[in-house]
Amino acid sequence: LEPDAQEYDLIGNQTYNQLINLVIEGNDAATILHHATRSSGPISSDHDALSTKATKGSIVKHFLDRTSHQLTQYGLTVLHEYLKDGQLVVFFRNNHFNTLTKHNGLLYLLVTDFGYADVPSVVWEKLDVIDGDTEFVNEAFKPTPASSHSTSAGPPTDTNN
Repeated sequence: LEPDAQEYDLIGNQTYNQLINLVIEGNDAATILHHATRSSGPISSDHDALSTKATKGSIVKHFLDRTSHQLTQYGLTVLHEYLKDGQLVVFFRNNHFNTLTKHNGLLYLLVTDFGYADVPSVVWEKLDVIDGDTEFVNEAFKPTPASSHSTSAGPPTDTNN
């Protein structure tokens, strides 16, 4: 999350579970406000607090929806800035540990998907976009025939079987 983003003060130091709790609390607050509005009763003394919770929950939900791939453009930029060429690091994303390296200024993830176990030319996956639509390269970081398949499309299929 970019430090100058509008949501930063609300989201910046929170864990994922804390953010989910804010969404739940916001949904609960919005439901209470909705029922209070429909009953045409007196406005609760908690109205402002409930309204604030509902707004915060909505902001957090929007952020989580936008970043469901667990990487922001800002995060990708920071990775580029801090990793040195040839450096190997452990990268945690989408509930998986990955091996990440930087080669010739580009970031790559070691391909460990079982679907590629029988595709020896696929070793690394370029990490240059946050939506998962990337290309595959071999052990020398050269594009492979499988690189025409994006990660969102899944592993290549063997038509000989």
